[in-house]
Amino acid sequence: MPKKEKRQEKRTVFLLECDGAYAVCKRTEKGLLSGLWQLPNAAEALSPADALKTAEAFGAKPLELQKEVHKTHIFTHIVWDMVGYHILCSVKADGFIWATPQELETTYALPTAFRIFLEE
Repeated sequence: MPKKEKRQEKRTVFLLECDGAYAVCKRTEKGLLSGLWQLPNAAEALSPADALKTAEAFGAKPLELQKEVHKTHIFTHIVWDMVGYHILCSVKADGFIWATPQELETTYALPTAFRIFLEE
């Protein structure tokens, strides 16, 4: 019997940076990567303009879109086709933990699907 096709999902990942810290939040307790830390993200592929609007809606006051990166992460049954936007912000929006690069290594370990955006 042939293997079932992996489900394809598009995602936008936000690498929001303010004063050398990055926005992270907890995933829900149900579903894929449940309960783990993550970068803010959306379950769709957003254009750069829409990504900036979304960062504004988060309350992060975007200053500049620094970089756009495309990545793929393969889980056992899902493939995430991701676009990531590194956005410099002037406000540390409420609703996120703002972690330094060192804290992202030690305190708020991110799953590989999100960590790959920090390596850029």
